[in-house]
Amino acid sequence: MQALVALAFSAAFAAGVAGPLVASARFLSGESPLSFKIADARRVISVEDLLSDGHFVSVEYMYGLSYSPDGQWLSFLVDAKPPKGGPTRYYVYIARPDGAERTMVLETRFGPELWRSLAWTAKGLVLASPTFEEDISWPEKPEPPTAYQIRIRGTDPTLSPDGRTLAFRRHSRDGATLWCMRFDRAGQPAQWSGHISGFAPLFWAPDSQALAFLSPREVEGGEGLWQAAVGGKPKLVCGEPVARFAWSPAGEFLAAITVDNELKVIGPGGKAKTLSEQARDFEWSPAGDALCYIGYMPDGVTEALYWCSVRSGKVRRLAISRAPGSWDFSHMRFSPDGSLVYVRAAAGKDVTGDGMHLPRTDRSLFVVSVDGSEGPTALPIAGNVLKPAPSPDGRYLVVGAEREEGSWLWCVDMRACRVANLGRVPVEKYAYSLAWAPDGKTLVLEDQGNVVRVILAKP
Repeated sequence: MQALVALAFSAAFAAGVAGPLVASARFLSGESPLSFKIADARRVISVEDLLSDGHFVSVEYMYGLSYSPDGQWLSFLVDAKPPKGGPTRYYVYIARPDGAERTMVLETRFGPELWRSLAWTAKGLVLASPTFEEDISWPEKPEPPTAYQIRIRGTDPTLSPDGRTLAFRRHSRDGATLWCMRFDRAGQPAQWSGHISGFAPLFWAPDSQALAFLSPREVEGGEGLWQAAVGGKPKLVCGEPVARFAWSPAGEFLAAITVDNELKVIGPGGKAKTLSEQARDFEWSPAGDALCYIGYMPDGVTEALYWCSVRSGKVRRLAISRAPGSWDFSHMRFSPDGSLVYVRAAAGKDVTGDGMHLPRTDRSLFVVSVDGSEGPTALPIAGNVLKPAPSPDGRYLVVGAEREEGSWLWCVDMRACRVANLGRVPVEKYAYSLAWAPDGKTLVLEDQGNVVRVILAKP
């Protein structure tokens, strides 16, 4: 059977599209192969374009490419040197996807995380800054380029999934406080909680009925995990210092990793259960009944990839790092049915074609089955794989691949476990910060401060 799979794999890759990697009837049944191709790829915004606006004299970095919900606008943040010198500042831009129109909507010294300044809504933009003089400013006459724009004094505007409630943070000498307001009503913000984390993200439950956040209250040596129902008082659900947390897809559970690397799951009743004592990152399965997490082997040095059932606590090791020591695995992603895990990790060989094998920069994208029937297999992507970008429907991953002679885009059909080379992209160096348009047909990427738009089509 292994020989049969290897033969099918090699033949399909020679034709430009890789065949199935898992030896099961479902993956050998001839499902439709990936059919995306690059129809057009061109630079729509250049560094020279941005410098011509006169807001800054040099561009250091670009962050946070993101589409508006209707796909009509792009937002991004530029880390740049102001004309009068001094430390870098952060400039929030919005632009048409074809580059025909752009405007700088906010200049701030707070960055570089875009989520600290901007949130897209179905109507337009919410901008937040501690320097705004008014608590909230509603537009009297909405005008282009943003059909609707409000400004809030604070940071981290976070819209609930149903689009009705906005949570954000305000800072003072006494610390940070949590505020909220009904976005669909032209009202005033109200304080929700006092003394919360000044930097950790705010996470809404999928049903928009609760918010999770970190706070140093009642916790020694760090920030504990708190949960608050809309209109209710916050309650502490994990009293140990927490480093990362996220809701399950249905909102039934919260998963958290403590600063001591313990992976915990908090159930509906607030009871916490420890799943691992050596974890640094995790990803929920689509059904929310399992987690994939990055932990360590018994030597405490070599990383491994694990799968764990939330309810039974059963743990299965899926893969071991090919580059022992320090961090390796990253960007885990379940297939839509939860049967496979895709993960970026050290390739164990030269994948860029430059004749130099660097154990931690030569990365491949691996796939492994959660039931243990098939071990980790490197997808046939030529080059060093960058951060994968999932499509809006969650079926595809697009990745940039670095080669000595340039950069290519590859796409993985996570449901059928097939991969295809989409083609070379016109970049000066590499394809970074990939972001999908809501329609699933267009991508944008950043390269050395330039924005490139890629239009996909089916042959």
